Amino acid sequence: MAAVATTITTATSDMAKAWKKIQGKIAQAIQFDNVEWDMFDEFFAPEGTPWSAREVTIPLDISKAGGVASIKEGGYEANPSNKNLEELTITLVHFNARFNISKLAKFGDEGSRNQVTRDLTLRGLQKIRALGEHWSDYIYGYSTARLARTSTNATQSSGTYTLDQGYDSTVTNAAYIADKFKEGDRVALIRSAALVTNAIGTITAVTAATPSIAVTWNGSVDSDANDLVVKANSMGNTDIDDTDYIRGLVGLLDMAKTASVHGLSSSSVPDWDIANGDTAGGRMTGLRLRQYHDEIADEGGGKATHVVTTRGVYRDLIDLERPAMRYSDPLGMELDGNVKMKGVKIVATKKVPPGYLFTFDKSALSRWNLLPKPDGSFAWSDGKEYIDQSGFVFAMDMPCATLIKNRKKLAYASGLTES
Repeated sequence: MAAVATTITTATSDMAKAWKKIQGKIAQAIQFDNVEWDMFDEFFAPEGTPWSAREVTIPLDISKAGGVASIKEGGYEANPSNKNLEELTITLVHFNARFNISKLAKFGDEGSRNQVTRDLTLRGLQKIRALGEHWSDYIYGYSTARLARTSTNATQSSGTYTLDQGYDSTVTNAAYIADKFKEGDRVALIRSAALVTNAIGTITAVTAATPSIAVTWNGSVDSDANDLVVKANSMGNTDIDDTDYIRGLVGLLDMAKTASVHGLSSSSVPDWDIANGDTAGGRMTGLRLRQYHDEIADEGGGKATHVVTTRGVYRDLIDLERPAMRYSDPLGMELDGNVKMKGVKIVATKKVPPGYLFTFDKSALSRWNLLPKPDGSFAWSDGKEYIDQSGFVFAMDMPCATLIKNRKKLAYASGLTES
C-alpha cells in the first residue's frame, strides 16, 4: 500500500500569522547633504549688525583720495581734498518652510515602541534637508531668484516647459537646471518683472534629459520664450508678491557678474568690482589660480582662503597636475591623489554651476542670520494648533542675507573644461 501523501506546512503562508513583521532601520537612498549649508557657517558677519525695519546700511571706505603735491621751496602746499564714504544697503530674505501633522499622530506617539522612526523627527529632518538645498541653490544665483528660463511658447492650463537656461545664459547643462526643481514644488513665470497672468502652478513631473518641467497652472497661461521660472511655494497663490521673485540671495554669480550689488554700482564706483573675471574657458591650472590670488592680494588687500568649483573642474585639475608630480615612491602613489594649495581650502561640489570656479578671501563674505540657523529638531510644543482642523503646523524660519564687503577679494572663471 502506498504511503500517505504529506504536504509540508510552510512558514510564509500556512503559519505566517505566527511570525512578526520585521522592519530594518531606515535606509537613506540618495544624497541629501549640501556642502554650502555648512560652509557658510565660516562667514558670519563679525560686527553683529542688528536689523532695522527701516534700513540697514554698511559704510564702505573704497575711494582712493590722491591729492599729494610735490611743492617748491616756499611754494603753495597741496590743495586739501578728501573722498566721501560709499554705502551698501542690505536686504534680508526670509526663508520659511513648514509641515503639518495630525493630532492623532501626537496622541499615538510612543517613539521607537510603535514607529520605525519617530514621525515628528522624520518630518523635521526632511524639511531641514529641503531648506539646506534651497539655500545651496540660491547661494550661486542672483537676488532676482531666477532659477531657469523657458523656451516654450504656448497657451495652456497645463503642459510641459523646456528650460533652455539656468541662472543665466552661461548655465545650460540639462541635469544641473533640472536639479533645481522638485515634483510638487510650485513655480511661477515672470516676464518683464511682472507675473504672467495665471502663471503660478504645481510641478507634476521633472525630466532631466530635456530638461523640462510639467506644470499645472491656476488657469490658462500664455507663456513666451524667455519667460523666467522662479519658485512660488508660499500659500498666497495670487500675485508676484507670492513668488520668490527678487527674494533670492545675493549669490556668487551676482557678486561676480552684476554691476550693482547691495545698491552700489561698479559703473559709478569702478573699484566696486571683482579682482578677475576670466571667461577664456579651457583647463584650469595652478598658474591661473595663482594669478587670481595675486590680484585678490594686490587689488583687494586680501589673501585667498577658498576655491569653490565643480567636481568635474576639480577632476580635470587633478588630471592636469598628475604628469608634473614628483614623488619618492612610485609604488606608493595614490590613484585618486588630490591637488592642494597652501593655506587655501578647495571645495568641489555639485551645486556650483558647470564650468565655474570661484576663489575668494572669506573675510569679504558674510552670512547674516537674524535667528540661529535651524537644525530641524522639533518638540510637540513647537507646533501651532489649527483652529478648525485636528492637527498642528510646524514652521522653520531663516531670515538671512549674504554680504560681500570687498568685491576685489573675489575672482571667478567660467567655461572651464570638466573631466
